[in-house]
Amino acid sequence: VRAIRSDPRLKDAIAVVGSPQADDLLETVQHRESFRRRLGFSAEDTVVFVMSTWGPTSLLHTAGEKIIAEARELMKRFSYRFVLTAHPHDYRTRRRDGRTWEEHLREIAAEGFIIRDPHEDWVPFMVSADVILTDHTSLAVYGALIEKPSVWVPVKDSAVAPKSILGRLQSISPILHENASLDPTLQAALHDFPFTTLKEIVHEINSCPGASRNRIKAELLQILDDR
Repeated sequence: VRAIRSDPRLKDAIAVVGSPQADDLLETVQHRESFRRRLGFSAEDTVVFVMSTWGPTSLLHTAGEKIIAEARELMKRFSYRFVLTAHPHDYRTRRRDGRTWEEHLREIAAEGFIIRDPHEDWVPFMVSADVILTDHTSLAVYGALIEKPSVWVPVKDSAVAPKSILGRLQSISPILHENASLDPTLQAALHDFPFTTLKEIVHEINSCPGASRNRIKAELLQILDDR
C-alpha cells in the first residue's frame, strides 16, 4: 500500500503473495509439543528464548551478564529454562575478558542454560518458547509471526525506527530496564501482553498466512498467460 501511494504506477505491477518462509514457520507450530520433548522441556517449564543480534548495542553486549546472573538464580527457585543464542560473529570476537561469547556460554551450560549453536536450527527453540527475550534482531519479527510474547532490552533510538515493524513490536513489549528485575518483567509479558495489537502488526507482516504458494503459482500462471 505504501509503495503504491508513493508511486501509483506500481498499482498493476505489485501483487501481494505472502511469504513461503513465514508459512513454513507457521506450519511448524503444530509440532510444538514434540519440539519441547526433544529439547528436554517439561510441560511445567517456562521456556525463555534469549536472542541477540550483533554489535555493541546488542542484548549480550549491553545486558548479557545481568540476564545471565538473574536467570541463574531464577532457575534455582522456579521452573524457568533459558535458551541462549548469540550472533555467529560473537563466536569469533573476543570479549573484554579475553574470551569469546562461545567460550563463556559453554562454561555456563553446566549450570542448566541451554546454548543454541549458530549452526542449529532456531525454529524448534522459538516454537518451544513461552516468551522471547530480545533486542532488535530480525528474529524478533519471526517471533511475532507465531505470536510469541516478548520482552525487550533497551535499544538506542538510532538502532530501531519507531514506525518500523521492529519499532512497533518494541513499543508494545515490556522493557527490561537496567533497574528492572527479570522475573516480574517476564511475567508481565506472559500474562499481560497486548495480543490484539500484536495480531494487527502480524497482519501487516503477513496478510495472507498459509496461502503464499498458491498465490505465487497463480501470479506466475497469469504472467505466462499474458505473454
